[in-house]
Amino acid sequence: MFEIDVLNCRSIKRKKIFKTATEYFAFSLMPKVKNMYFDICLEGNLDADAFCTQIEDKYFVIEVSRRLPFNEQLKSIAHEMVHCKQFYSKRLQYKQNKIYWLNQEYNYDSLSRTNLTESQYHMYLNLPWEIEAYDMETILYDNFIIKYEGEMR
Repeated sequence: MFEIDVLNCRSIKRKKIFKTATEYFAFSLMPKVKNMYFDICLEGNLDADAFCTQIEDKYFVIEVSRRLPFNEQLKSIAHEMVHCKQFYSKRLQYKQNKIYWLNQEYNYDSLSRTNLTESQYHMYLNLPWEIEAYDMETILYDNFIIKYEGEMR
């Protein structure tokens, strides 16, 4: 069972779609996981499209930029849900200002997404956990739209 709260969203319809999408993404990525919790927070001042933070082993907060178009908000949730799976499986970990991907260390300070040059941004997009998340976000989003097309209207 996935428990999902949507915060800072006034639209009942969008709130329902965010919950349905998050549940769909979670089940698609982690079908055997039980009792996982997600807070989806729409935020006005983010430095990126979205962020994922692991609060506890099975509790995640996903912040999504309110400035994005609705379909891009859904894609961003799909993207961040891939990171939730990566964190939960411990393939991706944060420890003492370092990021570890499959136990290989990356310097967190050099991975900021703000004020990047074009080459730094290209390097960011080619990090292994980002490649996986960008690849999966499209698949998850497209499959969600196909399955729930009628509810999106």
